[in-house]
Amino acid sequence: MDEGRFVSNLTLNRAESLSVQQINTFCCVYELGGYAGASEQLGLAGPTIWEQVKILERVYKTVLFKRSGRNIRPSPTGDVLYRKHVDTKLLCAVSIS
Repeated sequence: MDEGRFVSNLTLNRAESLSVQQINTFCCVYELGGYAGASEQLGLAGPTIWEQVKILERVYKTVLFKRSGRNIRPSPTGDVLYRKHVDTKLLCAVSIS
């Protein structure tokens, strides 16, 4: 399956149902390369970070990070989703400041 086509064909309703915090959390895990760094950066407990990523995986019905022990790396879908939502994250940061 073409991961990019999968994400680009997502319905707007799914994207609208995501919270800003979930998108921010996903982007933070992506940028920092792990849950521990995101937990520290966002001031949230590790299980909270993990659960927010799992919710996104359920919404999009795909794996966003490949896990190997304590290491994670973005899946191809995670890469596409990050590029799709990074603009949303930046817009939120600008509107808050």
